[in-house]
Amino acid sequence: MVVNITHIVLAGIVLITLLTVTLLSLYYRHQFISHYPQFSRSYDLMLLGLFLAVLTKTLFLPLDLNNAVHSLRTE
Repeated sequence: MVVNITHIVLAGIVLITLLTVTLLSLYYRHQFISHYPQFSRSYDLMLLGLFLAVLTKTLFLPLDLNNAVHSLRTE
């Protein structure tokens, strides 16, 4: 039971962390590109990757939570 609750909490922490890093990267994009214009494409690709990670984590989080709840009921 403790493992399942830990799994739920960690999944939430990962989602919040990914979302925070993505939003901060988006916020500081202009400042970074103004200092390093040669890295603008790389920065945008990394930002796209972070966005896709947030999107996939958000889409699969209900499946993770559903799996954790069902394993709590079977114990």
